[in-house]
Amino acid sequence: MPILTLTTDWGLRDYYVAVLKGQLLSRYPELTIVDITHGVTPLDRVGAAYALGNAYPHFPVGTVHFVGMHLTDVQYRGRPNFMLVQSEGHWFIGEDCGIFSMFLTSEKSTSWKLPVNEGSTNEELQLFVVETIVQLIRGTSPEQLGEPVDSLMQAFWSKPAADPSGIRGSALYVDHFGNVVFNVSKAFFFHWKKDRPFTILLRRANYKISSISTRYNDVGEGDHMALFNQDGLLEIAINAGKASQLLGLKPMDPILIEFHDH
Repeated sequence: MPILTLTTDWGLRDYYVAVLKGQLLSRYPELTIVDITHGVTPLDRVGAAYALGNAYPHFPVGTVHFVGMHLTDVQYRGRPNFMLVQSEGHWFIGEDCGIFSMFLTSEKSTSWKLPVNEGSTNEELQLFVVETIVQLIRGTSPEQLGEPVDSLMQAFWSKPAADPSGIRGSALYVDHFGNVVFNVSKAFFFHWKKDRPFTILLRRANYKISSISTRYNDVGEGDHMALFNQDGLLEIAINAGKASQLLGLKPMDPILIEFHDH
């Protein structure tokens, strides 16, 4: 049974996601549709890439993944640049706005540009995407669906910087619980930390953390903490609270980790 995942910034308050699902199921009733998230902040390419990039490896080979992001006014003036991408047995469809290059390696990916008509309305574009998805899961070859291209639009995660005195990173993502994920991996942190004590300085200087927790209840309710999440990235959280709100954190906010020599 074919599987399609959806990652969008469309939200769930309106009927937009339901319309897409209805169109797909009307064309292919046996399709299994899985929502990765529809809560991506509008136009947040990093958030979309983070969510899909961490979710798709857990799906079976052959899964199709659709990314639906609102386009900017500049993109609407031209022809939307929709792509079909194959990488390690998975298929990806969506606007080529840099999302795919953030979590797929070019050496393991093959891309086809889809023939979207210039001046297409939102409704026409969505019907085109639906038809492309249905044809793909019915076995139509990618060469029949689009024109091969050599590369995708390049966009990059922000990378942490480090020297012996500390690490400077930035926030990538805020989840549903208000936990804030930073671009500092567990391996990167311990490589620079060695056996030294440390202090994590947040956006507001009066919030400091000097230990790494393993569970959210390692601290009392309302207390803030640092831990490494299931993807191995540094996360700032509050037990039974929303760190993003209470600590004033949002994507792209900086974090400073200072190491102290004995």
